[in-house]
Amino acid sequence: MPAALLNQGKTAIRDSLKTLVTHVGIATDTTAFAVGQTAMNPAGGGTNIIKASTEVDVDTSTFDASATITSADGTGSFRTVSILNGAAATNALSRSVRTNGIGIDAGDSYTVTVRVAVADNS
Repeated sequence: MPAALLNQGKTAIRDSLKTLVTHVGIATDTTAFAVGQTAMNPAGGGTNIIKASTEVDVDTSTFDASATITSADGTGSFRTVSILNGAAATNALSRSVRTNGIGIDAGDSYTVTVRVAVADNS
């Protein structure tokens, strides 16, 4: 069966999502993921770094949201990566918990990117 969502529909949804995603964040929080959580750091502790994101189209249904994070923003072992709608940890739209942390030490600079894709699962 052919897909029900046309490319122009995927592009329209992708472009709407790009206006919703405004920030990328990382946190030292290691709480296991649960769909009902509303913050990128549900345990409420640790270090959070939230930066305004830049969105770049990958294709008709996909974009990357990126932010550059340096040691001036904070150091430590960051295990959670999120996209957010606003500059607060409670504005999380997604949350991915990593087994291995992203270690940020003095002098480090990283670009953290989250890929967002519209999928037709019909």
